[in-house]
Amino acid sequence: MFLLFSSFQILAQDKKPRKIHIIRSDSYEFDEKIDPDLRMLIGNVILRHDSVYMHCDSAYFFTEENSFIAYSRVKVVQGDSIYLYGDTLFYQGNFSEGKVRGNVKLIDKKMELTTQFLDFNMETNISHYFNGGTIVDSANVLTSETGYYYSEVEEYYFEEQVYIETPDYTMLSDTLTYTTESGETRFRGPTLIEGDSSMVYSEHGYYNTNMEFMKLGWNSYIVRNENTIEADSIFFNQITDRGNAWRNVVMTDTLQQIILKGEYAYLNKRDEFSFVTDSAIFMQYEGKDTLFLHADTLFSLRDSTGEFRVLKAYYKAKFFREEMQGMCDSLIYTTADSLIKLYNDPILWSDENQLTADFIKIHFNGNEADKIYMENTAFIISKETNIYFNQIFGKHMEGFINRNRLYKIYVKGNAQTIYYPIDGTEYIGENKAESSNMTIYLEDGKVKRINFLNAPEGVLNPMDRIEKDKSYLKGFGWHDEDRPLGKLDIYKRHKAKSEETEEL
Repeated sequence: MFLLFSSFQILAQDKKPRKIHIIRSDSYEFDEKIDPDLRMLIGNVILRHDSVYMHCDSAYFFTEENSFIAYSRVKVVQGDSIYLYGDTLFYQGNFSEGKVRGNVKLIDKKMELTTQFLDFNMETNISHYFNGGTIVDSANVLTSETGYYYSEVEEYYFEEQVYIETPDYTMLSDTLTYTTESGETRFRGPTLIEGDSSMVYSEHGYYNTNMEFMKLGWNSYIVRNENTIEADSIFFNQITDRGNAWRNVVMTDTLQQIILKGEYAYLNKRDEFSFVTDSAIFMQYEGKDTLFLHADTLFSLRDSTGEFRVLKAYYKAKFFREEMQGMCDSLIYTTADSLIKLYNDPILWSDENQLTADFIKIHFNGNEADKIYMENTAFIISKETNIYFNQIFGKHMEGFINRNRLYKIYVKGNAQTIYYPIDGTEYIGENKAESSNMTIYLEDGKVKRINFLNAPEGVLNPMDRIEKDKSYLKGFGWHDEDRPLGKLDIYKRHKAKSEETEEL
């Protein structure tokens, strides 16, 4: 596309004005009585000013003013490579400026400009066309209402409905400038760049043709296939296929129905790797139900096979969904096995239940969780009253979910439980039981039945004989104040589990 900006040299000669010379004319006429300054040149007229030759069918030449008006088949030639054509040329040699009107065409070895109105000034080294112009090179086309060339700084300026068509993309902008030395194109106002599989929109930015990088600002976004990134400022290198985005960053994957937000993002399109930090949030939506996840930094990448997506959330991860909430220090989600893995002090909340362990995995079937795996010191707690809590403890647990509700729990290894059965509206007492393994069935989030799989040991204490200081299993910790009750709560700083256990 940028071969379009290669010329206009004829319109800007850095030389002092000199006298215009008549090289030839078939007819040379003047009448001192009418105008002693006027010369009428007719037929095969050639004029020269400095190194530029000007041809036409006829001309009015004003000797004292050092100017002329050329008519019909006007041609201006510089050297052997630049040609300017038009119907009429108004030229003033003392000011080294000219105006070409009607069927204007500027041609050099690389491009061709067509317009109806073209002005140039050899002293100021500025030239411009207006009321519409088209520049064509071997493969590209540029059109705009107005175009300027500043030869001293080798800068081109186009404004009003600037449209560029190349084999790779099209570009529509309000204002565009191009600097030859730096290879930099700047655009202002609403600008749209469209390719076969990508689209760029920005209201202020630049593109460097030498380094092949762009920087976008003011309501900018890039769309590539199903992925969109928008931000206040975007920097992207097309050679390395890497970039950065700052402030109000939003990355959307419409195919996976995923949105990543933050104040800073790094992008590596070639390796399909990116990360977002500073108020980072991950959202996965399906209909009206959305998962909101916040952490210090969110990473998105491909797994070792290159086929599946991996999301990593590091440091103070916290998430909210209507049917399930959770928090941990770090989290990994892999699409290959549809697993979310929670590391370092993980906590889950489902209905009235709080689930903790050294390590927790959540398996998804589609967008709904169907299994939970809790490894080492697994603990499930639900609150009965302000004093009494139902508790299940074991070395390992496997929870089963149906329609977003936990309905069965299998406890393996050192299974222990404390719960408070109810007869009608009255509590029967406190039931303590131990077994190597047990299966627990829940209804509406509450314990309905427990099956002991190996010889159990248990005791039921009436309510009036309960020893409150012995109503908690070892490792008990209630973290209700950390539970996110809405999507904005994921930004609240949470305590470490050890801190809350000490407070209890």
